[in-house]
Amino acid sequence: MPDEKSVGRYEETIKFCDDWTMQFLSSQYCKNLDEEQQWLCPYIILNFVESMYIYFDLTPKEWNKKDLEQWCFSILPNKVYASESFFDAIPPVLTKFFSFLHEKQVITNDLNLKMGLFLLKEKLKNVPINPEI
Repeated sequence: MPDEKSVGRYEETIKFCDDWTMQFLSSQYCKNLDEEQQWLCPYIILNFVESMYIYFDLTPKEWNKKDLEQWCFSILPNKVYASESFFDAIPPVLTKFFSFLHEKQVITNDLNLKMGLFLLKEKLKNVPINPEI
């Protein structure tokens, strides 16, 4: 059973996700995405933020390229059942989200994370998806 500190940290991380996602959705960063990507934003962001905390015990300030890659190739294929468009939307959505968080001074390593997404973009096309969707 998780201790109080862990539960509190998780709740804080999810509140962070909810608050910043709502602000992101009304930002110019989000408006620069296409309509489908905008629609998928909350799902992608929540999955990323929650996974980074649950599987890697990382809060936003601790996100890094290595764990981002691990999320893309270990967590997503095994835990997320989604359409191809969901996986295609991950790089542009998270790239814009990282830029937004950097502008708001929430994270400082946005360039490292965005470079990681850029390098993973082609590999993400080969992530197995659930054929039933």
